[in-house]
Amino acid sequence: TKYSTLGIYAVILLLHALLNLFGVRVLDLFNRVSVIWHLAGVTLIAAVLVLVPKQHQSVSFVFTHYVNTTGFHSSLYVSAIGLLLAGYTFCGYDASAHLSEETEHAAVAAPRGIIRAIWMSWIAGAVLIAGMLYAVRYYA
Repeated sequence: TKYSTLGIYAVILLLHALLNLFGVRVLDLFNRVSVIWHLAGVTLIAAVLVLVPKQHQSVSFVFTHYVNTTGFHSSLYVSAIGLLLAGYTFCGYDASAHLSEETEHAAVAAPRGIIRAIWMSWIAGAVLIAGMLYAVRYYA
């Protein structure tokens, strides 16, 4: 019912308010667990993509082959669509900016955290995309 939905929403909102008011250390813990969880997830997905398929693509296929089966004739547009997956790997590093006001020595620690998150996202994203391209089946 609409009242039970509103009640659940109110409880979740209250829990988030209490967490933000009293649980800065808990937020730090959640952030650290999130980093470990995401890196472990990328590692697991890449390992499955390397170990499970019986056949893999060559390195030259992964890094030089271009396939357009979208129906669009613009190579630029299709390449931009392909970059959406790479862009996805970069969402989420803004947490360093959001938590910068709660850090000690924020003028130094926040930019370091943001830069570290960007290059970690780049590495994890490159591993994930390369693993997917390595395992993809291509039928010409």
